[in-house]
Amino acid sequence: MSKQTENYIGSQQHWEDRINDDYDYLKQMEKEMEKDIEKLIYNGVEKRNKRILTPKEKANQLVTMHHNLIQDIGGELGQEILVTILAKQCALIGVDDILFVLEFNLDFKMERSIAYYLEVKEEIEKL
Repeated sequence: MSKQTENYIGSQQHWEDRINDDYDYLKQMEKEMEKDIEKLIYNGVEKRNKRILTPKEKANQLVTMHHNLIQDIGGELGQEILVTILAKQCALIGVDDILFVLEFNLDFKMERSIAYYLEVKEEIEKL
């Protein structure tokens, strides 16, 4: 076998190895993203009965969580309306961020998650 042929075969093998490495890396990243997204989705799961919160329950949970945090940081007792408005805005920002991440994952399974968080967003806006 000539030196040129050996170099070509070596470079071809190197190229194939790189493609395989890239493919393996992307598959690993996809699995990690799915785990992260599952954590986001199931963050509202109750520990005892393992159920996913309804969009309305999730909306209330997010707004209440932000409300309590703002109140603890320094919300005045007389500023309840302002604290509630800020809590709703924080919850909406969080849901928008989740939707942004989910919309970039074009996997069919994510459509349910997107629909769920769109409903959560609607429920927050109703509060």
